[in-house]
Amino acid sequence: MPHRKHIAQDKYIKGKTLDIGFVEFPNRISKNLYGIDIVSKPVPNKNYIETKQVDLNISPIPYTDGFFETVLIGDVIEHVTNPLMLLCEANRVLKPGGTLIVSTPNPYYYWKFMQNLLVNFTFMHAVQEGHFTTFTRINMRNILERTGFKLTRELGNFFSVIVLKWTFHWVRFPFLTYQITYIAEKTGEPQHYIVSKPYGEGRIRVQTSLVAKE
Repeated sequence: MPHRKHIAQDKYIKGKTLDIGFVEFPNRISKNLYGIDIVSKPVPNKNYIETKQVDLNISPIPYTDGFFETVLIGDVIEHVTNPLMLLCEANRVLKPGGTLIVSTPNPYYYWKFMQNLLVNFTFMHAVQEGHFTTFTRINMRNILERTGFKLTRELGNFFSVIVLKWTFHWVRFPFLTYQITYIAEKTGEPQHYIVSKPYGEGRIRVQTSLVAKE
């Protein structure tokens, strides 16, 4: 149901928009799109101004600072090895006050819960070969704040009754759906620190970097 998700997201999209991970499900709803993906593909439809191939595990987003008003990260953040670096890059290419839209699977979706409970049973097919990370609603709020964003809204994607093959698009109930879309506003710069608690001491913040330096 990718078109239903694009329709729900479109009301939050404004201006020049970067669509990260566009190849599998190109956006046919929104306009003024620039697409990047690890897979090479020509411009898929008239909604895209240009597309580029880039591996965001090892390379920055190939656009200048503040180039976009909206950044879409659709079903991508769970696939990259350094999700915070990806969010830092999204922050960099967004204008102040710009909009970030991130969609990613909900680890507490009922079927995921069943797969985790019965992970040793092969009939559950509990394998996500392409995923490095999962994000709860709590830690998504945390990493968005750490990378200079303020969460403003959550949207649900779909809920399926697996046995009956019934599928519903539940935008208003994100905590129940397979996937959650997070809408956030760029409010500042990434906060480069980690929290540590040395033995016998209170919690301290240690300055570091979320982005690898050459």
